[in-house]
Amino acid sequence: MSEIELSHQDRAALGRQVQKFVREELDLDIGNMDAEQLVEFLLKTAGNHCYNLGLQDAQTLVERKAEDISSELSALEKSVTGN
Repeated sequence: MSEIELSHQDRAALGRQVQKFVREELDLDIGNMDAEQLVEFLLKTAGNHCYNLGLQDAQTLVERKAEDISSELSALEKSVTGN
């Protein structure tokens, strides 16, 4: 798997969210570049973990849906009587 990459728009949007959080929660002002560097750091340190959690959730959903399909297929079976 390659590194998690964000579009310029997503990186900038996340940077603004980081700036807002830092300002409101920590009472600090940071610039756009600092915020985007923090986004990059978080992607490198926590991004893979979050990605893996998403994969686990997807796997659970696929397994649940496969069980549903199996049950539906079983319900379609017709009885076979011997002569």
